[in-house]
Amino acid sequence: MTIDVYRIYLGCTWADAAAVERLTRGLDAVPGLLYRLDRPATTSPVSLVDPEEARALIRIAMTQSHACLVSGDGAAVATDALAIELDLARHAFRRRIPVVLIAEPGCADHSKVDADVTVTWCPTSIATTLQQVAEEAAAERRAHYRSIAAQARTLTRPEASTRARGDDRAANPRDNLPIADIMQAFDDLRARRGDADRNQP
Repeated sequence: MTIDVYRIYLGCTWADAAAVERLTRGLDAVPGLLYRLDRPATTSPVSLVDPEEARALIRIAMTQSHACLVSGDGAAVATDALAIELDLARHAFRRRIPVVLIAEPGCADHSKVDADVTVTWCPTSIATTLQQVAEEAAAERRAHYRSIAAQARTLTRPEASTRARGDDRAANPRDNLPIADIMQAFDDLRARRGDADRNQP
């Protein structure tokens, strides 16, 4: 299943409005790319907000994102807020949100930015990389759900329980339900709905 609209999280490293404008101009020029920018809902820079409040705002903004885009130029400005963003992208959700770092060769050391991929400031390269890591993460998530469903199918069901009705004992009808098949169908439906929600602009 291919993602139709790529949701890109822009956080604390994008405090420079000129950089955001440059990015959007570049992405708008890439043929066939549909995207939406996700940003924390605050009038103050995230780096100046109380850490607990910042974490909550970042988590809300990042919830439906397919990828997190980090500007190398702004990475050294708000290190605390960036650390929160990277931690949430890695550990806060049921699926991994890949991190893409934009950094020019020979610029400041960005070794502390735990990025999945580093690209130069080229709109086509940025767009292609975002699409690639987002699709890979989505495929990884689907494979994880399929693995869980496969394991559920192999589980041995307990013997049918019985309940007393006077001197008679009748099998509980619920014990004959195909639990593994129901779990598989539910997981597939939830995954499809999640993908559909993320593809909404």
